Amino acid sequence: KGVKKAFNGRVVLDGLDLEVERGGITTIMGKSGIGKSVLLKCIAGIHRPDAGEILLEGQGCIGAHCGQNSTRLSYLFQQNALFDSMTAADNVALPIIETSRISRREARRRVDRLFEQLDLGDVAGKFPAEISGGMQKRVALARALITEPQLILFDEPTSGLDPQRKNGVFTMIAEYRSRFDFTALMVCHD
Repeated sequence: KGVKKAFNGRVVLDGLDLEVERGGITTIMGKSGIGKSVLLKCIAGIHRPDAGEILLEGQGCIGAHCGQNSTRLSYLFQQNALFDSMTAADNVALPIIETSRISRREARRRVDRLFEQLDLGDVAGKFPAEISGGMQKRVALARALITEPQLILFDEPTSGLDPQRKNGVFTMIAEYRSRFDFTALMVCHD
């Protein structure tokens, strides 16, 4: 409600109001540089809005450092943001290890189950550089799903992909949105 954000005097978001329906897929489209990713980063708590409020089911403070609400959302970055020095399984386990008190054994059990559900096959022990771009995207999605969030923010999920692979990513998001029952908020410029 009324979200404003400026950087060095340049207004990026000027009183933005947006309501996202629970359980759906909402896409924000527009040309580069108009503040789509800034909005997602405000929602995620990466940037703090200069004014206005961001609510999830009527509750404020949904981003990072907001106690129990911090795991209610996940962020799928434009370039996947997988750690090169970690295996695919370790990349996926990281959020749940960092945000909960479960054992590494339980985290690994959840990762294995998620890899099976997402048809990630034998990539668990591989490093990001050893798997295809499509598999990297699915590993990044698995990492976003591991905390069982209500809302997943997708920042340009098809950036740099050819038209066929773009359609594959959109199909994957729609399929898994239904299967895992999350709300999707996506920004896209094409």
